[in-house]
Amino acid sequence: MSSICGGGVKKAYEEKGKQSICGKKRVVYKRVKGKPTTKVYMKYKGKFCQVKNFIASMVAAGKWKSSSTKTKSPKACKQGKVRNPKTGRCVKSK
Repeated sequence: MSSICGGGVKKAYEEKGKQSICGKKRVVYKRVKGKPTTKVYMKYKGKFCQVKNFIASMVAAGKWKSSSTKTKSPKACKQGKVRNPKTGRCVKSK
């Protein structure tokens, strides 16, 4: 008769929290095994993948557009000038 004693299996990844990735709130993990790193991982299709690589693959596939390009709000025009809505330039008010 063999006695089966369950030994705890250490997990390779530890849950870090939630983060918005590609428009969805996803659970983010940190690697526990091996050397300590600052890399962040997530689960995708049952496997762990690096968040940075996941975003790059989604952008390359055209499934998601990165919102890193922010539009600047134009400065107010000087006194006596009005912003032209078509061109966005300041022109003399009539």
